[in-house]
Amino acid sequence: MTPATRINPITGKKQVLVQPPGMPAVWITENEICERCKPFNECLGFKSLSDKEWREVTEVIKETSKPPTLSNKIIKKLRNCYDLLMAPPANAQPKKRIIKPEFVIIVKYKQAAGEDELPELIAVLHKGKEQVHVREIGTGYVLGMEYGEDYILTFVRKGYITKKFLFITKKVPVSFQKAFGNGEIEPFHLSVSLEKQPLNQLVKYDQPVAVISYNKKQGAFIYTANRVKTVKQNAVEKKEWVGE
Repeated sequence: MTPATRINPITGKKQVLVQPPGMPAVWITENEICERCKPFNECLGFKSLSDKEWREVTEVIKETSKPPTLSNKIIKKLRNCYDLLMAPPANAQPKKRIIKPEFVIIVKYKQAAGEDELPELIAVLHKGKEQVHVREIGTGYVLGMEYGEDYILTFVRKGYITKKFLFITKKVPVSFQKAFGNGEIEPFHLSVSLEKQPLNQLVKYDQPVAVISYNKKQGAFIYTANRVKTVKQNAVEKKEWVGE
Protein backbone atom coordinates (compact mmCIF):
# COMPACT_ATOMS: atom_id res chain seq x y z
CA MET A 1 0.00 0.00 0.00
CA THR A 2 1.43 3.39 -1.03
CA PRO A 3 1.71 5.78 1.96
CA ALA A 4 -0.20 9.07 1.87
CA THR A 5 1.82 12.13 0.87
CA ARG A 6 1.31 15.88 0.96
CA ILE A 7 3.12 19.25 0.76
CA ASN A 8 3.80 20.79 4.18
CA PRO A 9 1.84 24.10 4.30
CA ILE A 10 4.64 25.81 6.26
CA THR A 11 7.90 24.50 4.75
CA GLY A 12 6.65 23.57 1.26
CA LYS A 13 8.46 20.22 1.53
CA LYS A 14 6.97 16.87 0.52
CA GLN A 15 5.92 14.71 3.50
CA VAL A 16 4.88 11.09 4.05
CA LEU A 17 2.32 9.85 6.58
CA VAL A 18 3.90 7.43 9.06
CA GLN A 19 2.29 5.61 11.99
CA PRO A 20 4.55 3.31 14.05
CA PRO A 21 2.67 0.55 15.96
CA GLY A 22 0.98 1.89 19.07
CA MET A 23 1.79 5.56 18.33
CA PRO A 24 -0.15 8.47 16.78
CA ALA A 25 0.28 9.04 13.06
CA VAL A 26 2.61 11.86 12.05
CA TRP A 27 3.72 13.57 8.84
CA ILE A 28 7.50 13.42 8.29
CA THR A 29 9.55 15.16 5.62
CA GLU A 30 11.10 12.80 3.07
CA ASN A 31 14.74 11.84 3.77
CA GLU A 32 14.66 13.39 7.23
CA ILE A 33 14.47 11.95 10.73
CA CYS A 34 11.05 12.18 12.40
CA GLU A 35 10.77 15.18 14.74
CA ARG A 36 9.22 12.88 17.35
CA CYS A 37 12.51 10.91 17.52
CA LYS A 38 14.83 13.88 18.01
CA PRO A 39 14.26 14.27 21.80
CA PHE A 40 15.92 10.86 22.17
CA ASN A 41 19.02 11.82 20.16
CA GLU A 42 20.81 13.29 23.17
CA CYS A 43 20.45 10.02 25.10
CA LEU A 44 22.02 8.20 22.16
CA GLY A 45 24.93 10.59 21.94
CA PHE A 46 23.69 11.98 18.62
CA LYS A 47 22.78 15.48 19.77
CA SER A 48 25.54 17.13 17.72
CA LEU A 49 24.53 15.56 14.40
CA SER A 50 24.09 18.05 11.58
CA ASP A 51 21.30 17.74 9.02
CA LYS A 52 23.82 16.31 6.53
CA GLU A 53 24.90 13.66 9.05
CA TRP A 54 21.27 12.79 9.79
CA ARG A 55 20.71 12.19 6.09
CA GLU A 56 23.74 9.88 6.04
CA VAL A 57 22.40 7.93 9.02
CA THR A 58 19.02 7.73 7.28
CA GLU A 59 20.69 6.19 4.24
CA VAL A 60 22.36 3.60 6.47
CA ILE A 61 18.99 2.72 8.02
CA LYS A 62 17.47 2.31 4.56
CA GLU A 63 20.22 -0.16 3.63
CA THR A 64 19.14 -2.54 6.39
CA SER A 65 16.20 -3.54 4.16
CA LYS A 66 18.59 -4.63 1.38
CA PRO A 67 20.24 -8.06 0.97
CA PRO A 68 22.62 -9.21 3.77
CA THR A 69 25.63 -8.87 1.43
CA LEU A 70 25.69 -5.24 2.52
CA SER A 71 25.92 -6.10 6.23
CA ASN A 72 29.67 -5.45 6.48
CA LYS A 73 29.25 -2.08 4.80
CA ILE A 74 26.45 -1.16 7.20
CA ILE A 75 28.44 -2.23 10.25
CA LYS A 76 31.45 -0.25 9.05
CA LYS A 77 29.37 2.90 8.56
CA LEU A 78 27.73 2.59 11.97
CA ARG A 79 31.11 1.94 13.57
CA ASN A 80 32.59 5.05 11.98
CA CYS A 81 29.57 7.07 13.12
CA TYR A 82 29.91 5.71 16.67
CA ASP A 83 33.68 6.39 16.80
CA LEU A 84 33.18 9.90 15.44
CA LEU A 85 30.49 10.90 17.94
CA MET A 86 31.29 8.88 21.05
CA ALA A 87 35.10 8.75 21.27
CA PRO A 88 36.46 11.65 23.38
CA PRO A 89 39.39 13.73 22.06
CA ALA A 90 42.88 12.77 23.22
CA ASN A 91 43.69 13.96 26.77
CA ALA A 92 40.14 15.24 27.14
CA GLN A 93 38.59 15.36 30.59
CA PRO A 94 35.17 13.67 30.82
CA LYS A 95 32.36 16.19 30.99
CA LYS A 96 29.66 15.87 33.60
CA ARG A 97 26.26 15.96 31.92
CA ILE A 98 23.57 17.88 33.81
CA ILE A 99 20.03 16.66 33.24
CA LYS A 100 17.29 18.98 34.47
CA PRO A 101 14.20 17.19 35.82
CA GLU A 102 11.12 17.70 33.65
CA PHE A 103 7.38 17.47 33.99
CA VAL A 104 6.19 15.32 31.06
CA ILE A 105 2.93 15.92 29.19
CA ILE A 106 1.28 13.56 26.72
CA VAL A 107 -0.96 15.45 24.28
CA LYS A 108 -3.80 13.68 22.47
CA TYR A 109 -5.85 15.50 19.86
CA LYS A 110 -9.52 14.50 19.69
CA GLN A 111 -10.71 14.50 16.10
CA ALA A 112 -14.35 15.17 15.28
CA ALA A 113 -16.62 12.25 14.47
CA GLY A 114 -16.19 11.16 10.86
CA GLU A 115 -12.90 13.03 10.45
CA ASP A 116 -10.56 10.53 8.82
CA GLU A 117 -7.72 12.71 7.52
CA LEU A 118 -4.78 13.51 9.78
CA PRO A 119 -5.19 17.14 10.95
CA GLU A 120 -2.59 19.78 10.07
CA LEU A 121 -2.26 20.71 13.74
CA ILE A 122 0.55 22.99 14.94
CA ALA A 123 1.75 23.09 18.56
CA VAL A 124 3.67 26.18 19.70
CA LEU A 125 5.42 26.14 23.08
CA HIS A 126 6.60 29.30 24.87
CA LYS A 127 8.57 29.44 28.13
CA GLY A 128 7.85 32.92 29.40
CA LYS A 129 8.44 35.12 26.33
CA GLU A 130 10.88 32.65 24.73
CA GLN A 131 9.60 30.39 21.96
CA VAL A 132 10.77 26.84 22.64
CA HIS A 133 9.45 25.03 19.58
CA VAL A 134 6.91 24.96 16.76
CA ARG A 135 5.86 21.47 15.69
CA GLU A 136 3.29 19.83 13.47
CA ILE A 137 1.99 17.06 15.72
CA GLY A 138 -0.77 15.23 13.85
CA THR A 139 -2.92 13.56 16.52
CA GLY A 140 -0.55 13.99 19.43
CA TYR A 141 2.96 14.21 20.85
CA VAL A 142 5.01 14.12 24.05
CA LEU A 143 6.86 17.09 25.54
CA GLY A 144 8.73 18.00 28.70
CA MET A 145 8.69 21.20 30.75
CA GLU A 146 11.30 22.28 33.27
CA TYR A 147 10.17 23.00 36.83
CA GLY A 148 10.04 26.57 38.09
CA GLU A 149 8.66 28.11 34.89
CA ASP A 150 5.49 29.38 33.20
CA TYR A 151 4.68 27.82 29.82
CA ILE A 152 2.06 28.60 27.19
CA LEU A 153 1.15 25.70 24.90
CA THR A 154 -0.83 26.86 21.85
CA PHE A 155 -2.65 24.72 19.31
CA VAL A 156 -3.28 26.18 15.84
CA ARG A 157 -5.23 24.67 12.95
CA LYS A 158 -6.42 26.45 9.83
CA GLY A 159 -10.16 27.14 9.96
CA TYR A 160 -10.39 26.33 13.68
CA ILE A 161 -10.40 28.41 16.87
CA THR A 162 -6.91 28.60 18.41
CA LYS A 163 -6.53 27.40 21.99
CA LYS A 164 -3.86 28.18 24.57
CA PHE A 165 -3.06 26.31 27.79
CA LEU A 166 -1.07 27.80 30.68
CA PHE A 167 1.24 25.38 32.52
CA ILE A 168 2.71 26.62 35.81
CA THR A 169 5.53 24.37 37.02
CA LYS A 170 6.53 26.56 39.96
CA LYS A 171 6.39 25.61 43.67
CA VAL A 172 6.53 21.87 42.94
CA PRO A 173 8.02 19.93 45.89
CA VAL A 174 11.30 18.11 45.32
CA SER A 175 9.61 14.94 46.58
CA PHE A 176 7.10 15.13 43.70
CA GLN A 177 9.86 15.84 41.17
CA LYS A 178 11.84 12.79 42.33
CA ALA A 179 8.79 10.52 42.34
CA PHE A 180 7.83 11.74 38.88
CA GLY A 181 11.36 11.27 37.58
CA ASN A 182 11.46 7.72 38.97
CA GLY A 183 8.26 6.80 37.16
CA GLU A 184 6.18 6.52 40.33
CA ILE A 185 3.78 9.17 38.98
CA GLU A 186 2.18 8.96 35.52
CA PRO A 187 2.79 11.75 32.96
CA PHE A 188 0.07 14.38 32.66
CA HIS A 189 -2.41 13.60 29.88
CA LEU A 190 -3.85 16.59 28.01
CA SER A 191 -6.80 15.95 25.71
CA VAL A 192 -7.29 18.73 23.15
CA SER A 193 -10.15 19.45 20.75
CA LEU A 194 -10.65 22.48 18.52
CA GLU A 195 -13.91 23.93 17.24
CA LYS A 196 -14.37 25.22 13.70
CA GLN A 197 -14.51 28.96 13.13
CA PRO A 198 -18.09 30.10 12.37
CA LEU A 199 -18.81 31.55 8.95
CA ASN A 200 -18.27 35.33 8.64
CA GLN A 201 -16.89 35.54 12.18
CA LEU A 202 -13.52 35.46 13.89
CA VAL A 203 -13.74 33.84 17.32
CA LYS A 204 -10.79 34.12 19.68
CA TYR A 205 -10.13 33.20 23.30
CA ASP A 206 -8.53 36.25 24.87
CA GLN A 207 -6.74 34.14 27.50
CA PRO A 208 -5.72 30.50 28.04
CA VAL A 209 -8.69 28.14 28.10
CA ALA A 210 -7.20 26.28 31.09
CA VAL A 211 -4.48 26.51 33.73
CA ILE A 212 -2.53 23.41 34.74
CA SER A 213 -0.62 23.86 38.00
CA TYR A 214 0.53 21.92 41.06
CA ASN A 215 -2.03 21.63 43.86
CA LYS A 216 -0.41 21.22 47.26
CA LYS A 217 -3.47 19.68 48.96
CA GLN A 218 -3.97 17.04 46.25
CA GLY A 219 -0.26 16.51 45.63
CA ALA A 220 -0.77 16.56 41.86
CA PHE A 221 -1.07 18.80 38.82
CA ILE A 222 -4.68 19.95 38.40
CA TYR A 223 -6.51 21.13 35.27
CA THR A 224 -8.66 24.24 35.87
CA ALA A 225 -10.88 25.42 32.99
CA ASN A 226 -10.87 29.16 32.27
CA ARG A 227 -12.76 29.89 29.05
CA VAL A 228 -13.46 33.40 27.77
CA LYS A 229 -14.48 34.19 24.17
CA THR A 230 -14.20 37.31 22.07
CA VAL A 231 -16.34 37.39 18.91
CA LYS A 232 -15.90 39.72 15.93
CA GLN A 233 -18.76 39.92 13.48
CA ASN A 234 -18.15 39.92 9.71
CA ALA A 235 -14.42 39.32 10.08
CA VAL A 236 -12.62 39.97 6.81
CA GLU A 237 -9.16 38.74 7.78
CA LYS A 238 -8.38 35.74 9.97
CA LYS A 239 -4.91 35.66 11.49
CA GLU A 240 -4.32 32.83 13.93
CA TRP A 241 -0.64 31.99 13.48
CA VAL A 242 1.26 32.50 16.76
CA GLY A 243 4.63 31.06 15.90
CA GLU A 244 6.58 34.26 15.34
